[in-house]
Amino acid sequence: MNINDFVKAQSVALYLGSRSRVTSSSAANAGLSAQPGFQRAEKRIQAQVDTTTAQLSSFGKLKSALYDTQVAARALDGAATAGSSTAAALQTAVRNVASAFNSAVVAAKATAATQNASRAGKDLVAALSTNVPMTDALKNLGFSLGLDGKLALDRNTFDTSYKADPTAALASLATLGQQVYAVTTQALGAEGSLGLALSSLTQQSSILKTQQAMLASLGLGSTSSQTSNGNSNSNSNGAYDFGLAVYRKNLVSNT
Repeated sequence: MNINDFVKAQSVALYLGSRSRVTSSSAANAGLSAQPGFQRAEKRIQAQVDTTTAQLSSFGKLKSALYDTQVAARALDGAATAGSSTAAALQTAVRNVASAFNSAVVAAKATAATQNASRAGKDLVAALSTNVPMTDALKNLGFSLGLDGKLALDRNTFDTSYKADPTAALASLATLGQQVYAVTTQALGAEGSLGLALSSLTQQSSILKTQQAMLASLGLGSTSSQTSNGNSNSNSNGAYDFGLAVYRKNLVSNT
């Protein structure tokens, strides 16, 4: 085993936290990629990458659903406060909010494993269920929240209530739009529940990609995790320099 292989093996073991020790005879006979510790590290990283990718996909769907809900809520608020909206326009705005709201609740449940992200759906439901005066007003308009958190609307009740007292109905619809808009805006913000979750997950994804690139550049990763962007030589040199620095630092700390 030459010094280059030894440095590579030791640096990757240190970088990935592998507890296995590489012997010169085993590395010479089987190569670095055959080392059990490295194989386990590669499989572990790939599993984490797959999980992170799936989570990012779920978060992307939730972000899209929250944005649609935000837009629909603002449109409802605008229609209710305009004073010139027709009954048909109001009904369309109400249906759009209910549809977008329900899609966001479903999307949030798909991220249940991540507390910050799933909280967005809970906050939406709470916005319509914890404010008693508003809850009563919405019930009078035919709105109801199911056990699954979805928002339903009885159109007959809505039409009857609107005709009986248009002013009160419009005020309730405006409040509904404002409440939902506020919750979605907060969730989508950088410091909101989804914003924080996405930031953390994106950082984790970046770390995993760096670890995969390290394995690939040292010839230890599988073809599924190796990059093919034409920069393999520069990546290898950078990884080797990094490995040499780590190895030297380890030698100094052990003397």
